[in-house]
Amino acid sequence: MSCFIFKKGEPKIVEYNKDIFIDTPGKMIEPDEGYINHPTPKPKHFIGEVIKMFRNENDIVLDPFIGSGSTALACLKNHRRFIGFDIDQNYCALAEKRIKKYFLSR
Repeated sequence: MSCFIFKKGEPKIVEYNKDIFIDTPGKMIEPDEGYINHPTPKPKHFIGEVIKMFRNENDIVLDPFIGSGSTALACLKNHRRFIGFDIDQNYCALAEKRIKKYFLSR
Protein backbone atom coordinates (compact mmCIF):
# COMPACT_ATOMS: atom_id res chain seq x y z
CA MET A 1 0.00 0.00 0.00
CA SER A 2 1.31 3.47 -0.87
CA CYS A 3 0.46 6.72 0.82
CA PHE A 4 1.20 10.09 -0.77
CA ILE A 5 0.71 13.35 1.11
CA PHE A 6 0.14 16.64 -0.70
CA LYS A 7 -0.27 19.93 1.12
CA LYS A 8 -0.32 23.62 0.17
CA GLY A 9 2.44 25.92 1.37
CA GLU A 10 6.18 25.82 1.76
CA PRO A 11 7.79 22.38 1.59
CA LYS A 12 9.09 21.08 4.89
CA ILE A 13 10.55 17.85 6.10
CA VAL A 14 8.32 16.15 8.63
CA GLU A 15 9.31 13.12 10.64
CA TYR A 16 6.25 10.85 10.75
CA ASN A 17 5.56 8.03 13.14
CA LYS A 18 7.29 4.88 12.09
CA ASP A 19 4.76 2.51 13.58
CA ILE A 20 4.68 -1.03 12.31
CA PHE A 21 1.27 -2.44 11.48
CA ILE A 22 0.71 -6.16 11.37
CA ASP A 23 -2.53 -7.61 10.09
CA THR A 24 -3.65 -11.17 9.57
CA PRO A 25 -4.37 -11.75 5.86
CA GLY A 26 -7.38 -13.92 6.71
CA LYS A 27 -9.27 -11.06 8.41
CA MET A 28 -9.63 -8.57 5.61
CA ILE A 29 -13.12 -7.24 6.42
CA GLU A 30 -15.23 -6.58 9.47
CA PRO A 31 -17.30 -9.62 10.56
CA ASP A 32 -20.62 -7.77 10.31
CA GLU A 33 -20.11 -6.96 6.63
CA GLY A 34 -20.19 -10.47 5.24
CA TYR A 35 -18.54 -11.26 1.92
CA ILE A 36 -17.09 -8.38 -0.11
CA ASN A 37 -16.77 -9.27 -3.79
CA HIS A 38 -13.34 -7.76 -4.38
CA PRO A 39 -10.02 -9.56 -4.95
CA THR A 40 -8.06 -7.41 -2.46
CA PRO A 41 -10.31 -5.82 0.18
CA LYS A 42 -8.34 -3.76 2.70
CA PRO A 43 -9.08 -3.91 6.44
CA LYS A 44 -10.75 -0.65 7.57
CA HIS A 45 -9.08 -0.71 10.98
CA PHE A 46 -5.65 -0.77 9.32
CA ILE A 47 -6.50 1.98 6.83
CA GLY A 48 -8.02 4.03 9.65
CA GLU A 49 -4.76 3.90 11.60
CA VAL A 50 -2.76 5.02 8.56
CA ILE A 51 -5.20 7.87 7.85
CA LYS A 52 -4.99 9.07 11.47
CA MET A 53 -1.18 9.11 11.27
CA PHE A 54 -0.96 11.33 8.20
CA ARG A 55 -4.10 13.43 7.97
CA ASN A 56 -5.91 16.00 10.10
CA GLU A 57 -9.64 15.81 10.80
CA ASN A 58 -11.74 17.21 7.94
CA ASP A 59 -8.85 16.97 5.46
CA ILE A 60 -9.56 15.30 2.13
CA VAL A 61 -8.18 11.86 1.28
CA LEU A 62 -7.97 10.98 -2.42
CA ASP A 63 -8.45 7.32 -3.33
CA PRO A 64 -8.12 6.86 -7.12
CA PHE A 65 -8.75 3.11 -6.75
CA ILE A 66 -11.77 3.09 -4.42
CA GLY A 67 -12.53 -0.57 -5.04
CA SER A 68 -14.96 -1.80 -2.39
CA GLY A 69 -14.78 1.48 -0.45
CA SER A 70 -12.68 0.50 2.57
CA THR A 71 -10.71 3.76 2.50
CA ALA A 72 -13.91 5.80 2.23
CA LEU A 73 -15.41 4.02 5.24
CA ALA A 74 -12.22 4.50 7.25
CA CYS A 75 -12.32 8.21 6.37
CA LEU A 76 -15.92 8.54 7.51
CA LYS A 77 -15.22 6.77 10.81
CA ASN A 78 -12.18 9.00 11.42
CA HIS A 79 -13.83 12.33 10.48
CA ARG A 80 -12.05 12.79 7.16
CA ARG A 81 -13.56 13.73 3.83
CA PHE A 82 -12.71 11.67 0.78
CA ILE A 83 -12.80 11.62 -2.99
CA GLY A 84 -12.83 8.18 -4.53
CA PHE A 85 -13.17 6.75 -8.00
CA ASP A 86 -12.43 3.54 -9.87
CA ILE A 87 -12.25 2.49 -13.50
CA ASP A 88 -14.56 -0.47 -12.76
CA GLN A 89 -18.21 0.60 -12.45
CA ASN A 90 -19.03 -2.55 -10.48
CA TYR A 91 -16.59 -1.55 -7.75
CA CYS A 92 -17.96 1.99 -7.73
CA ALA A 93 -21.43 0.53 -7.17
CA LEU A 94 -20.10 -1.73 -4.39
CA ALA A 95 -18.36 1.20 -2.67
CA GLU A 96 -21.49 3.34 -2.99
CA LYS A 97 -23.61 0.56 -1.44
CA ARG A 98 -21.24 0.21 1.52
CA ILE A 99 -21.08 3.99 2.06
CA LYS A 100 -24.89 4.27 1.99
CA LYS A 101 -25.13 1.38 4.46
CA TYR A 102 -22.74 3.24 6.78
CA PHE A 103 -24.91 6.38 6.74
CA LEU A 104 -28.13 4.40 7.24
CA SER A 105 -26.67 2.62 10.27
CA ARG A 106 -25.76 5.84 12.09
